[in-house]
Amino acid sequence: LAIELAFKGAMVTATDRMDAMPLLIQNIATNIERFVVGSRNSEEHDELFLEVHCLEWISNSDLIKEEIEGSDDVDDGGGESNHQLFQYNNNNLMMIPGKWDLIVGSDLIYISEHYKALLETLARHDCKHYILAYEERKPAEEIMFLKMSSDYSFQTNRSLAGINPETGNRVWIVRMEKS
Repeated sequence: LAIELAFKGAMVTATDRMDAMPLLIQNIATNIERFVVGSRNSEEHDELFLEVHCLEWISNSDLIKEEIEGSDDVDDGGGESNHQLFQYNNNNLMMIPGKWDLIVGSDLIYISEHYKALLETLARHDCKHYILAYEERKPAEEIMFLKMSSDYSFQTNRSLAGINPETGNRVWIVRMEKS
């Protein structure tokens, strides 16, 4: 998905958890070649913008616990120490700094225990528009994600995108807007 969006001209930052970073990098390296080879006009892709960063889903309560236990302060170059809210253990990011036009995610809504951390991570970013796509696996739990979204000031609209021909499961698109 990240490569497709980058080839369409978007400035893309692809993220995953630290333990999944090698696979993300390998997938991008493997698949980017397919896009270039399959392109009718490879010159149009001279300015492809695709960054890769680790992004851990961290709930706010975990952040507070981390600060209480003594997270490191950093020098911002101005001579004063301050706590960088976007840093977490071992420089894993819990927020990618900057303003975002759109955050797009696929297959993020599959483990209900992670919903709170996912929603809090999304809410920390400076973005108003989000699109999440997922394959239905546990309908009752996935509906719970939509209900929880309003607790984080998200308005959601879910629409059926299609059916996965291999599994027969429905595939959904969730459009979220931060109010």
